[in-house]
Amino acid sequence: MRNVSIEALQLGVGLLNSGQEGIELLYQGNQLRWLPLSIKAMIQPVSRHLTCLIGKLSYWAQAKTDEGQASQGNDDCSRNCR
Repeated sequence: MRNVSIEALQLGVGLLNSGQEGIELLYQGNQLRWLPLSIKAMIQPVSRHLTCLIGKLSYWAQAKTDEGQASQGNDDCSRNCR
């Protein structure tokens, strides 16, 4: 008689575990759904700074070939690079 009640208890615990696993899978699926937005939010500032850096490099390369522009500075890029 004692073995039967232990097996019934194990069945109940097994049902609870499977329900918990289902909830955990839903939670993980929800986290994965928002992952691309999180990555995009992290990449945007990097992309903005990279664009500014490329602009500065091209400006410096142009200024090196034309010494008259080198003393003027690059006000447009310094305003956009924040």
